[in-house]
Amino acid sequence: MASGLVTGGPALAPVCWLGTGDWAAIRRVRKAVRWRMPEPYVRYVRTSDGVSIACSVAGDGLPFVAPPPAMPWGHIQLGRALREWRDWSDRIADRMRLVRDDGRGAGRSEREIDDVSLEANVRDLEAVVDGLALERIALFGCYFASPVAIAYAERHPERASHLVLWCGFASTAEARGDGQRAAALRQLVD
Repeated sequence: MASGLVTGGPALAPVCWLGTGDWAAIRRVRKAVRWRMPEPYVRYVRTSDGVSIACSVAGDGLPFVAPPPAMPWGHIQLGRALREWRDWSDRIADRMRLVRDDGRGAGRSEREIDDVSLEANVRDLEAVVDGLALERIALFGCYFASPVAIAYAERHPERASHLVLWCGFASTAEARGDGQRAAALRQLVD
């Protein structure tokens, strides 16, 4: 039954094809459709310091921009091999326009780089948003992308309609463990 379905786009409603009540068959069809979702189309943008950044767009609606969570994470296409990342991406793309990029030095972005600073990563994000001509974005900062998302939202409040942080931190000092909070935690452990 699933072989005749068109892949991509929002989840199909197979109830009308299979009749009502056959929920196991409906789940099989939905799983088959999700598994065959097309690979993201990769395009490239160039940063102000000349670095080529690979990015992709999937879905429609408000752009949900999700920079890579950490270096060297970030391979748009290989990330789809992990079921959890693929399912997460597909769910976001069903509701919004998911924008992802391979961070500098990783994935399909330029590999020979010298600068991996916070400033460089903000330049990458600016290049993606500008290169795709996105006016307003919801910005998702996960792990090491949190300071990048915060810095971008601070510099471009007119463009960042939402800022979502998950498992993040505001400064790299917190991540390295050399802040006051880290010192207090070390005292508790000792």
